[in-house]
Amino acid sequence: MTRLTIVTPTLNQGAFIERTIRSVISQLGEDDTYVVVDGGSTDQTHTVLERWADRISHIYVRDGGQAEALRYGFEMHPAAYACYLNSDDLFLPNAIGKALDYLGDASADVVGCYSNRVFIDPDDHVTGVWRLPGHVSYLMRRWDYIPQETCFWRYDAMRQCGGIDSSLDFAMDFDLFVRLMERGALRRVEDYWAAFRVHSQSKTATLNNRVGKAEVSEIQSRYGIRHRFPDRALGALLREYIKWRGRVSAEHLECLQKEIYSIG
Repeated sequence: MTRLTIVTPTLNQGAFIERTIRSVISQLGEDDTYVVVDGGSTDQTHTVLERWADRISHIYVRDGGQAEALRYGFEMHPAAYACYLNSDDLFLPNAIGKALDYLGDASADVVGCYSNRVFIDPDDHVTGVWRLPGHVSYLMRRWDYIPQETCFWRYDAMRQCGGIDSSLDFAMDFDLFVRLMERGALRRVEDYWAAFRVHSQSKTATLNNRVGKAEVSEIQSRYGIRHRFPDRALGALLREYIKWRGRVSAEHLECLQKEIYSIG
């Protein structure tokens, strides 16, 4: 059986996708499947994918949006574990092994795990971190702080809770995580497994205010997640706590920078 299925959905991220692919390929095991689903890119993406065609298990071209690309990739390739990495983000060295070791050692009620987040700019420079608290479902169902790029989960748990909702344009990760939390436990690990790239053409930059926040609110309404009166203060405390924990030393950031540069 396939150990891990990783899906990278992409559309016109040719400036970054080769770095993403390198960060994945260097860690793949013989029983892992890496699927890149391109939604019809018109930039240099196809040239990059052709260079890596012998190392990527499958490449599909399907123009149906990010969520549909993810659902398609996962449904075509069942595995023990699953994750996805967007085509402008990076896995840090040894991330896959660390995450799967954690899930392999965890009790069966733990359906997924994630780490802290590293922020990088378009030139791979580390600009900051999120150092998150230990996982509390009450908090993470109300505030979308789970770093998608660092999250790994049990494939069966994803399948049993309905998989990726292909009707969503932005918050498909939050929707999946809420449903996973209903099936079992998620765990935050005190480590850094992936880097989130901040740039002007990312979906977060272009769609968060217009689409993302509305989808998160709709998902919370769908699952009966309500913000009670004390939650506004609790949310502010959580935000400040993450900001406070993110004030790490220059040496801490330098160590992370070395990991990013080591990807090759």
